[in-house]
Amino acid sequence: MEDMDRVSAGRGTLSQQLTEKLGRRILSGEFPAGSRLPTERTLAEEYGVARHVVREALKRLEAIGLLRIRQGSGIYVQQMQFDTGVKLFDVLLYDEQNRLDGKFLMDVLEFREAIVRAIVRSATRRRTDEHVARLKLLIDELVVTLDENKQEEILLEYYKVLVDATGNRVYRMVYNTLGGLLIRLRRMFDLPLVGSETNLQTIRAVYQAVRKGDPDEAEQMVSRYMSVLDKTVSAILVTKKSE
Repeated sequence: MEDMDRVSAGRGTLSQQLTEKLGRRILSGEFPAGSRLPTERTLAEEYGVARHVVREALKRLEAIGLLRIRQGSGIYVQQMQFDTGVKLFDVLLYDEQNRLDGKFLMDVLEFREAIVRAIVRSATRRRTDEHVARLKLLIDELVVTLDENKQEEILLEYYKVLVDATGNRVYRMVYNTLGGLLIRLRRMFDLPLVGSETNLQTIRAVYQAVRKGDPDEAEQMVSRYMSVLDKTVSAILVTKKSE
């Protein structure tokens, strides 16, 4: 093995580095689904680390869904499941010291924006009058609601209606995960979901664009709304780094 493939201090914890290296080898197909990984001892020698480091990395990969550890039998590569990506969010959002991984968080928000923009465009083209009426009722309810937990519930339902309007089950499954992530982010950073009158106007503008059947305007408006969250989280992460 080349020295550059061995793990070393200074680039995250040793188990984090090993998790990434083994994960890349699995995802590349070097270790195909159903195959058996080398033993802990062999991996420890190969990467130049203690066995407890290997054990931590393997447990992390098992939590993600890439491996199955069978006591007395060995370590086997799992068939990639649809929910493996879902599990990655919770596993990778924090490092082993329970510190927020800012880079990964911003990657998630970037992905979320791309997905929501696609959802809104599709919803605008496929929505029914029933979807439009439901969105209007939710906005009216949002305007008079001051409780943040209730606002959270209404806004998530608002996006759920948009997802349902697409008629796409994959969008629904993906957004279920991202919706849950949004809740965790709000509670983690104490973020208002609606906040200023400008944000509320933007939510209304998304509705109006969907009602008119204008996918370009709908995409622009929802992107504007989500950028507020992204900027707020970015500012908080900068503050945390300087502490």
